[in-house]
Amino acid sequence: MIDWLSGKLLEVTDLVKGASVLGAIIMVAAAYYKARSLVALLVAALTAGVFLWTINNVDWWQTKVQEETQTHEIWNSVADFEDGVSASLDERFVKIRQGLDERFGDSATTTTSEAQSTPEAPG
Repeated sequence: MIDWLSGKLLEVTDLVKGASVLGAIIMVAAAYYKARSLVALLVAALTAGVFLWTINNVDWWQTKVQEETQTHEIWNSVADFEDGVSASLDERFVKIRQGLDERFGDSATTTTSEAQSTPEAPG
């Protein structure tokens, strides 16, 4: 049952991709027919190309999202204790700063510590 549904989903995906190619061709032809200029044709073709590239390269987008997610996981793991229990906000902040110092050196938190040490204006 699951294999059949997966096959049908792939068929529908291919159908949508084919329909989008047909729609892009119609969009480019309509832009040329309506304006009869090279600029309108190029803009329509470029727009169609970007659209088609985007829907046909979902893997590229998924890879980018996965990279960003892993980056956030790294920051969260830096702020957690070794035994897996989350720390309070102050302890998490200290752990994050230590992780930044280890990764980028002391210059990564210099601006943060300078901003915290400057006294506020009275008012």
